[in-house]
Amino acid sequence: MPSQYRIFFIVAWALVALQFTQAYLRGFIDHPLLALGYPLVVTPFAFWHGALRYGWRKMFILFIMVFGTGFTFETMSVLTGFPFGHYHYTELLGWQLGVVPVSVMPSYFAFGYISWVLAGIILQRFDNRIIGGEILIVPIIAAYIMSAWDLRIDPLASTINPMWVWEEGGTYFGVPISNFLGWYFVVLIFYLMFALLNRSSNDQPTPDIVNIKSYWLMAILVYGSQLLDNLTGYMWRENYMVTSLDGHDWWATDIYGAMLVVALWTVLPITAYSWLQLNKAFAPSPAQ
Repeated sequence: MPSQYRIFFIVAWALVALQFTQAYLRGFIDHPLLALGYPLVVTPFAFWHGALRYGWRKMFILFIMVFGTGFTFETMSVLTGFPFGHYHYTELLGWQLGVVPVSVMPSYFAFGYISWVLAGIILQRFDNRIIGGEILIVPIIAAYIMSAWDLRIDPLASTINPMWVWEEGGTYFGVPISNFLGWYFVVLIFYLMFALLNRSSNDQPTPDIVNIKSYWLMAILVYGSQLLDNLTGYMWRENYMVTSLDGHDWWATDIYGAMLVVALWTVLPITAYSWLQLNKAFAPSPAQ
C-alpha cells in the first residue's frame, strides 16, 4: 500500500467499523445520535473516499448537485405532494432548513456516492471515465441501488419511528408507492449530472488508489451494513400495534420482518454481486 494512503485507510476502516456498530445498534435502540448516524459516519467516509479518486473539487460539486436536487424536490413534495407524495418531517431529524431537516442531505450524498461506487464495481468500471452508453447505464444502476436503500428503511423511519409522516398513508406499510417512483426519479437526476461531469474529464488520469482492492471493498461493506440494521430490528424490537394515517393497523414485528425480507432480496444480492465482480476484476492473471 502506498504510504500516502496509509492514514486514509486507517481512518476509513475505523469509520466502516463504526458504521457496522451504529447499524447494529439502530436495530434495537432509539437515540437521536443514532438517527444522525449516516451523516455523522458515512458522509465523511464518502467525501474522503471519493476525493482520493475524483478530487475534492469534484466531490464538493457532487455534494452541491445532491443537495440542490434533493432539497428542491423534498421541499416541493412537502408543499405540493410531488414527486414523493404528501408528507412532513418531524423534529426527530433535528434542525430544518425551511421544511426539510439539514441532516437529510448529507445522507442523500453519502449513500448516493456509495451506490455510485457499487454501480461502477458491478460494471467493472474502475477508472473515472464515462464511455458511450455508460452515461445512462451507470446512473440507471446507481439509482436502483440507492432506491433499494430507501425501500428497506422507509416504513421503519415513518410508520414505526416517525422521522417523517405520510399524511395519507400508503399501501407499503403506510408508505405510498409514489415515494419510491419519486425517489428513483430524483436520484437519477443527480446521477445523470455527475455522469456528464465525469465524461467531460475523460482525458484526466485516474489516481492509482483505484488499483487497491480494499479501497473498493470498504464501500461494498458500508452498503451491506444496512442488512445488520434490519436483522437486529426484527430479532429484538418490541412488538406493538402501529397505525398509519390512512387508518391501517400494523404489527411492528410484521413490518420489521418484511423489511428484513426486502433487504435480503435487495441489499444482500447487490452487496454479494459487487463483491464477486470485485474479486473477478482483481483476480490474479492466469499463468501464461
